[in-house]
Amino acid sequence: MGFSVYVAGGLGTKPEVGHLLHEFIPAEDVYLVTGAVKHLFDKHGNRKNRHAALGAAYGIPITLCMPSNVSKERKRILSAYGATVIYTDPGEGSDGAIRKAQKVAAAEPEKYFYADQYSNENNWRAH
Repeated sequence: MGFSVYVAGGLGTKPEVGHLLHEFIPAEDVYLVTGAVKHLFDKHGNRKNRHAALGAAYGIPITLCMPSNVSKERKRILSAYGATVIYTDPGEGSDGAIRKAQKVAAAEPEKYFYADQYSNENNWRAH
């Protein structure tokens, strides 16, 4: 007996749909894996920090788009995880970063996956 493990953001202002982390985990390992995921989420809070941490853990290159006025702390964390960050105009806020991410992904769809949580019909089902 075993389980599939999905991870996602919480019930904040912009919750996201769960993403498959492991297809199958034996029942005896579920507690260990879910505890590690919870620790990661508790320690790294912000969704983009979690994406960078998971990318670093699994050797997956992560590129994020965000306004250039994010905190120095966030910039430091993302750099430590090896994430590539494309900074956008802070005056455009997160909407500007979303538009940039869409353009980057559309220009090179074989290289980038755009995790479009806002247009995903299944998003609300994850909560």
